Amino acid sequence: LNAGDVVVHIFLPPQREFYNLEEFYGNATPIELPFETQLQ
Repeated sequence: LNAGDVVVHIFLPPQREFYNLEEFYGNATPIELPFETQLQ
């Protein structure tokens, strides 16, 4: 589900284990993004 700025992954346990998104995203380097109020 893509709700603009938010992506939600909904899986049953077998699919969740197969895709293993926790490990995929867990290896990502965090980056800081400014809030819209900070851009103005």
